[in-house]
Amino acid sequence: MIREFLIKLLFRLLDDDKQITGVDNERINQWLIRQYSDMGFREYFRKRDIQLLKTMGVGLDQNSYKLWLGQRFELLRTLQKVDMAYKQTKPKTGASVREDNKKIGEQEQG
Repeated sequence: MIREFLIKLLFRLLDDDKQITGVDNERINQWLIRQYSDMGFREYFRKRDIQLLKTMGVGLDQNSYKLWLGQRFELLRTLQKVDMAYKQTKPKTGASVREDNKKIGEQEQG
């Protein structure tokens, strides 16, 4: 229980963007917002996620598995940051979120 708490605390400390000096967080945030509707980013994410899952599924030793798991965690966290950045700049109602999801689905098909 304490170990899990310490791991969660460590991830929160490492994920704190305010600790890094000399980095333009506003530019990073704008880039993340642009990625939300970029189909190339979505395809890359999907491809990389499948690659990581397939690699993890072949029965790796514990150290290798942790390495691949960390890479997948970073990938998922990047997608989460993209979604969070978009939602912070675009407060939406339920209907407009459904419209955005419909547009993204149409872009994927077309």
